[in-house]
Amino acid sequence: MNRLQVAGGKTLRDVLKRLGALDLETSSQHRPDLWTIHPRSGYLVRNDMPRPVPCSRDGLPGIQDMVPGPFGMGEQPVPSSLRAPHYLYRAVSEDDWNQSLVRGYLKSDGRMNLASSEGTVASYGDPSFYLPGQLASNKPGHYAGRILRIDYDPSDGWRHDQRDSYLKTSRPVPIERVGMISPKIVVIRGPRPHDQEIELGDE
Repeated sequence: MNRLQVAGGKTLRDVLKRLGALDLETSSQHRPDLWTIHPRSGYLVRNDMPRPVPCSRDGLPGIQDMVPGPFGMGEQPVPSSLRAPHYLYRAVSEDDWNQSLVRGYLKSDGRMNLASSEGTVASYGDPSFYLPGQLASNKPGHYAGRILRIDYDPSDGWRHDQRDSYLKTSRPVPIERVGMISPKIVVIRGPRPHDQEIELGDE
């Protein structure tokens, strides 16, 4: 396979941004263009610009643009905006990534799955919570992992699980679908449950 692009950066957030894993974050902090100050209340409210929201397309992964509803109540979909995502994101251990390169496809080992039927799990955006070493129950040590940007292809069998909004497949995902990866991300856990640091490698 061709040499993969590595999404470098000084911080984990830099890496996530370059991967595109933050493109669906629509809070006022991340997308101030979607918000405005209400002239009467002074509160920050949504303006009329559409925001992309992950959703199900009859069980398949989807994204739909949403705008505020009448009188600012709730949100409503923009007609004809429902579409498939371009990318999915998955956090893996360095060992898992190297094994995937050898065997030629991505397939979960099930360690983080809640049920055996979940298969390989990905997300629409930032999956860094699932990097190895992120759990408070992990023992002190160094945990190396990567974040993968996976090109969405319907032939890989991805489905949108409405229970948790994650994307899951029981099929092997060809390694060629991975178009960009993070540098090696090392989570360093200290002796206390919430004592951790994150270091980024060069590639």
